[in-house]
Amino acid sequence: MTTRFALQNLLDLAQARTDTAAQNLGQSFSREQAEDQKLQMLIEYRRDYQASFQQTMRDGVSPASWRNYQEFMNKLDLAVKQQVEVVTHWQRQALASRNEWESEQRRLKSYDTLHERHHQAQSRRESRAEQKEHDEYSATAHARLIGNK
Repeated sequence: MTTRFALQNLLDLAQARTDTAAQNLGQSFSREQAEDQKLQMLIEYRRDYQASFQQTMRDGVSPASWRNYQEFMNKLDLAVKQQVEVVTHWQRQALASRNEWESEQRRLKSYDTLHERHHQAQSRRESRAEQKEHDEYSATAHARLIGNK
């Protein structure tokens, strides 16, 4: 006779929470990577724009062009700074998601270990019951044989 694992609901809940935590981790990691790509593109664009303007400066630039260049570079620097903050946020979020997933994994493993122990104990009980039944059958059959002699 199979007995239900008393903590099955908790095991199921732990599995669901682990799955959710894994999804959150994947999303956080993907977002972190996407935001880091944006940052790298901004840095590369700033570098290219600066190099292009330096080439233009060799030919001479007007004060208005110089002012425009400085204003644009300031805006690019601000954009880079803001994007660094966004990347840092998502790095922290990914780390928090990883910690959450690891915590849920440990909880799930604990319940899974208890479930396995329950299953092993149940198997041992069933084996003993089958052996007892077999022994009783053998003893009864042996008693009948002796009684018929």
